[in-house]
Amino acid sequence: MTPQGDENSLLQRLQKIGIPVVFSDASSNAADEARASGPVDAMKASMRMWGTLLGASGKAEAYITFVERELAGIATCVSGAKPVTTYLEVQSTLDDCCWAAGRKNWGELLTLAGGQPLPGVVAPWFEKLSLEYLLATPHEVYIASGGGWASGGRPPIGPGIDAELGREGLQRLIEGRPSFEHLPSVRSKRVYGIWTGLITNLPLNVLFIAQAARWLHPDRCADIDPTAILDTINRDFAAFPIKGPLWAAI
Repeated sequence: MTPQGDENSLLQRLQKIGIPVVFSDASSNAADEARASGPVDAMKASMRMWGTLLGASGKAEAYITFVERELAGIATCVSGAKPVTTYLEVQSTLDDCCWAAGRKNWGELLTLAGGQPLPGVVAPWFEKLSLEYLLATPHEVYIASGGGWASGGRPPIGPGIDAELGREGLQRLIEGRPSFEHLPSVRSKRVYGIWTGLITNLPLNVLFIAQAARWLHPDRCADIDPTAILDTINRDFAAFPIKGPLWAAI
């Protein structure tokens, strides 16, 4: 599709000075517009696109091979295991509950880790649930999402942020939401948090899958080492190091 715009549009100005422009698609929460391919295929396509654009196709293919090898190890450790029902939250704030991850993207990554979304979630990308539904629905694990914007009420989890702050943020989330301490996952003390960038940055999805697999299947996946995966990414692929921890637990 050709983007629309007048003579003063940013696109036309960039074209006039010879700067290449690349368009990528946006995702929708409408069921009939949900992306057909999974997140792993999307990662591969993205890496190959950027490899071509930046003249680094060899490195892009090396990264794809690396991720495929790590995912194969995770698939082996969760193979045959009963999927763990998980409340995976796309927006974890004190004043706005409860945004569950949908069946696509976040939910597909959760499936690769040996989990499954809550049964009442049917939307592709995200769905707002009632607290009453969460309290009444059996689930084993709660995974919140956070970032470097602690002032917004989300758990401060992300590159270079002290791990203790992430744990404190998760605790505030549990204590600050009415009746949240009664959730099945909270009562069983299986509460975790991730940096949202592990989902939104396709090349880093493997880190979410690895860490989630350890949380969901601790006995089966004890040998999966997300920190070692991050170390390899930093050493062999990243233009600049991504400083952990990128997850938290209480």
